[in-house]
Amino acid sequence: PYIAKGLSIGEEQPSGANATQRKQFINIPSKRYKAAIKETDGSVEGDSLSAAGDSIRRLIDTMEDYVLPPQFDFLNNKKVKPIVMYMFEFEYELDQDDLSYIWQNLAPREYQRMELKKESVAHQLMDTELLTEYNLLSNPNLRWMVFKVKQRSQRKYEDMVIAQVGQPTRQRELVPPVTTGYNLNYNWPYDFVSIVESIKIDVDVKYEQEQPLVDTMKVETRSTIGKQNQVLSKKKRAKKTITLAKKSIKDTASAKKRITRKTKKNPRG
Repeated sequence: PYIAKGLSIGEEQPSGANATQRKQFINIPSKRYKAAIKETDGSVEGDSLSAAGDSIRRLIDTMEDYVLPPQFDFLNNKKVKPIVMYMFEFEYELDQDDLSYIWQNLAPREYQRMELKKESVAHQLMDTELLTEYNLLSNPNLRWMVFKVKQRSQRKYEDMVIAQVGQPTRQRELVPPVTTGYNLNYNWPYDFVSIVESIKIDVDVKYEQEQPLVDTMKVETRSTIGKQNQVLSKKKRAKKTITLAKKSIKDTASAKKRITRKTKKNPRG
């Protein structure tokens, strides 16, 4: 994802050199990036998701298996700041015959067979993840740039060639490799084959209502609300059966005397 700088709402996407100058990529905070790299494994920040979320850690782990352009490879190119990217992995199994065809500059046997595959990535919009809700709501000119990268090979082509009898030794193997600057190298055989021809992406945002934190006391009170409403309801009380007990004449007479004495005292007060 990137933000088109100076692009008004409804304006078409610029092209050429102007498009490159007007692209502003979203940076990953340095403290989030440092907490997700291997050098911090075992530390408090390196093992805490509150320092770097799962989406940032998954991106860095996936980048180690692929060869990216130098302007986006912030793992190996220290001059580039970490930026937000999403990587989707697609695979195709090559057998020995396919590799021999590729080595002879021929297409594999099933190069005309097409199939559709789907991959997805999801995470919460929060400060410890790749994107936040602020990145989406405050940037109406948010755009997506899609490009292909190749898997990083485990070997060099020269390492797989068997030396022949009578041939001179390759002197470049005796010279130590240059370690200064950005390391550029061949990536055989993935440099000579491409399995992805067309890509379409869809971005969706899912809204969920947060569950309130309720303590135990409130939960117990809410569970008794139904019983309290039944007791206080006039309709419920009107339908309730009441059993009346007969009182004796003496009890009735004594009750009348008490009521009479009480009513006589009221005017004096």
